[in-house]
Amino acid sequence: MRIQSEIDHRIKNNLNMISAILGLQILNLKNGSDESSEEILQKSKLRIDALVMVHDALYLGKQKEGIDFVQYVNALSEKIGETFHKILNVKIETVKKELSLETMVELGIILNELFTNSIKYGTQTIEIKLTKKYKYCVLTYLEKGNKTADVRKINESKKLGIKLIKLMVKQLRANMDIQRNGDLGYTIRFKCIHHR
Repeated sequence: MRIQSEIDHRIKNNLNMISAILGLQILNLKNGSDESSEEILQKSKLRIDALVMVHDALYLGKQKEGIDFVQYVNALSEKIGETFHKILNVKIETVKKELSLETMVELGIILNELFTNSIKYGTQTIEIKLTKKYKYCVLTYLEKGNKTADVRKINESKKLGIKLIKLMVKQLRANMDIQRNGDLGYTIRFKCIHHR
């Protein structure tokens, strides 16, 4: 009974998240959008798919308590590449094999937005690192070859994608830095004390 109650709670939380994402999308449309209807629907579908894939990884896979980070990121990048008919070259380094479902829900939405932006702006080689320092995990997303993006404009952007990223970072109680050292990089630092 307790396990079923926990599953019901997780499903409710994620349905609420889907509702919130669609609400933000509606607000974005009201404020004016330069995207086509097809592109808007594609992105909305991918955001929901990112959540569904987290649950699939947990309930249909062999994991009992955590999500295989590398497996999930590879599956998500392939899904997004197929949607936009592009091939993303993603290199992953990690010291953490699994993350909790709750953590991967937020990271899944963040990575979905970052992958989608990378494709939109022509960056198809991505390096992702997940390291651990003390009680914290550090996720680094590096767009190789992106020499034109303006970090200040990204930080000040009112677009839905960056709003969702910031919202998920807040829900993770994390910190995010966007920086340029030749390439464009996003660094997200969050607590990971209960993950393997």
